[in-house]
Amino acid sequence: MAHSTRLIGLAKFLGVSVQALETFGRNLRRRRRPARFAFRRKGWTKHVFTAQKAPQPAAQLLTVAVDTATLDENALYADWQKASDEEKSRLEFPLYSAIREHAKSLILKSLGKDDPDLEHEIGVAAISGLSNFLGKSKFSTWVQRIALNKINQELRTRERHRKVFAESDDAHEPISNDTQEHLDEQFRLAALTKGLTSDELTLLDGELHGMSRREVAETLGITVNAAESRWRRLKDKLRKKSESLDGK
Repeated sequence: MAHSTRLIGLAKFLGVSVQALETFGRNLRRRRRPARFAFRRKGWTKHVFTAQKAPQPAAQLLTVAVDTATLDENALYADWQKASDEEKSRLEFPLYSAIREHAKSLILKSLGKDDPDLEHEIGVAAISGLSNFLGKSKFSTWVQRIALNKINQELRTRERHRKVFAESDDAHEPISNDTQEHLDEQFRLAALTKGLTSDELTLLDGELHGMSRREVAETLGITVNAAESRWRRLKDKLRKKSESLDGK
């Protein structure tokens, strides 16, 4: 199978094989796509992540400072419910931010660490399902049920993966040189990408899967020039991490 010049160049830049980078890219997208791109299917990106039909530019929406300490999801939902269609579009992002803050505390208690992608997935599920909320309980209670269901799904998935590996015959066999090299490369990629923000992972995902800079920019709700600038900064960050791993 022929590999793109971009993928080959990125693999060389990161110091891993193209095959290892492809595996990493598949795992990255499998984990992130359901959450990160859900609004593109639902149409919410038109108001938040892109500028199409938005009451104000998406980039402006994303840079508005939201004081998460004062967010009240019940009050925000009440405002959203009474608003006109145009106003609802403007209020969705603050409501989404409040839901993420609620989810963050639940995730921390359940998993013992932050998981921004899971927070995002919960926010997407709640915003996408607003029409299903019947008002029989507090809005925050309804959000909590969604969050706990998503967290339990994540816990079951992790446990299932752990059991599959533990019960696998391969887990008890000596590791071949090829397998060890592959594991080493995956550990290297994990170290290089540790601590990257959600937007930085989106930039990397786009590069791994051959997305144009315009497509990535639309996903992030920024201009093409801004996406290009952010990618250059990310490459510089990855280069420094790579040099540190190599002891340079």
